[in-house]
Amino acid sequence: MLAKELKRLKDKLGVGDELLVEWLPGHKRLSDGRELRGEIRGTTILLYDEELEKAKETLKHEFIEWLLDQTTEPYRRLANLLIKSIELEAYLKRETVVKKLEKLLS
Repeated sequence: MLAKELKRLKDKLGVGDELLVEWLPGHKRLSDGRELRGEIRGTTILLYDEELEKAKETLKHEFIEWLLDQTTEPYRRLANLLIKSIELEAYLKRETVVKKLEKLLS
């Protein structure tokens, strides 16, 4: 039933072919101290609602979240590339300071 609903959402918007849905009724999952009704892990939408109708609502919500995340993915990749590009430089500067402080404290 939920796989059918996911297919309907994907067909309606023409996106998300890679997405799957898994219903785990009654499964408790916390994030920042609050209980999640659903979440996306990789390409799988996990749903924790016990009632089917609520699970359908959560599926729609998580599908929209996934869709919105697709719009920000290029920015996340760019930010990660920038961080990676300066990691070596930051490490080398830190090591230089450590060596100077080692000499100073000898």
